[in-house]
Amino acid sequence: MYPILRYNNVYTILYRKESEFIVREKIRKIFFVSSIIVTILAIACIGWYFVVQHLNKEEIEDLKDKIIVPIDKDTDKTTETNKGLRYYLIDNQTVQEQYKDLYLENNDFIGWIKINDTNIDYPVMYTNEEEQYYLRKNFYKEYSISGTIFADYYSRFSLERNSDNTILYGHSMNDGSMFQNIKKYVDEDYYKEHKYITFNTIYQNATYEVIGAYATESHNVDYEGFDVYINHINMNNELFTEYIEQCKKNTPYNIETSAEYGDELITLSTCSYHLASGRGRYVVVAKLIDSTKIDITQEPIEVINTK
Repeated sequence: MYPILRYNNVYTILYRKESEFIVREKIRKIFFVSSIIVTILAIACIGWYFVVQHLNKEEIEDLKDKIIVPIDKDTDKTTETNKGLRYYLIDNQTVQEQYKDLYLENNDFIGWIKINDTNIDYPVMYTNEEEQYYLRKNFYKEYSISGTIFADYYSRFSLERNSDNTILYGHSMNDGSMFQNIKKYVDEDYYKEHKYITFNTIYQNATYEVIGAYATESHNVDYEGFDVYINHINMNNELFTEYIEQCKKNTPYNIETSAEYGDELITLSTCSYHLASGRGRYVVVAKLIDSTKIDITQEPIEVINTK
């Protein structure tokens, strides 16, 4: 009996080891196959990201082609009247000549922002129906990881005057697109080379001069301290003064140009990752220094009704 018992024990041990080996091999194969699948998916996602970004760039270039360069065929000069820009009347909305086709494509289009010698050269959207509608949508209202530059829900645009401070939002994309590059204003030399921002709207062509740039935070709704985004769009004298003071205080270098109540501002805002809370933002503040508006004393080029 004892030899048989010993033989059975050895057999049991060998069987268990063989079973454990088989299980380990199955786990190893599952892990190996899973790793390959994850790697393929990761490569596919990265590839998809760059393909999408390439398509987004092509889309922007196509939109640029739809900007009408208003040239008079006889004089070879821009078609401005003595008092301002020529315009179309589209569904009872005045739209300066160069943006007629873009506005007809999407009447949420409000203007175009550009900073020379940077990749910031984009359409700007605005809707007061949904606060962050263009956060993940392109110009054509289709899903886009990059979204589109858009104006704050509480901003106001008109022929007479824009908001005291128009806040424009854009993502900070890893490929450097949208508003990622405004964070370069942390460097004083970069600021000196990019002092001026063009922000044209359907009502006017305008140039702004940068007066401040700094890292900040988007606070919770119940926050009682200074917040760039709360109560700083349409302001009274006190709030405007506070806004400029904070702008100057937080900018890490000295900018002589400032602003006073009555000036029009734009604030460019993007995500920044200097805070663990995830609420970090970087903003660039600029004031209006020159503009040419639509000349409504003249008849429109054409009256267009689409509805």
